[in-house]
Amino acid sequence: MSVFVTVYKVILEALHVVSEDGDTTARSLDASIMKFDFIIAAMKLQYIFKYTHILSVTLQSPDLALVEASKEARVCVCTL
Repeated sequence: MSVFVTVYKVILEALHVVSEDGDTTARSLDASIMKFDFIIAAMKLQYIFKYTHILSVTLQSPDLALVEASKEARVCVCTL
């Protein structure tokens, strides 16, 4: 969750700066990403990506073993 929090803070700061200059799009984005629904969805995605990233790296390995890939896929599916 630390990556999400770090990036979220930086994006919020940037949108605040831009919206202070009168940019209505930045103001709209700022309001949107501060909503509870957006934050929960982003945190859920970070959780999912934590597990699917391992599977992705395994599947992209040049010396991919089918048995290893199958095991990793099962772990990912069972975890989620």
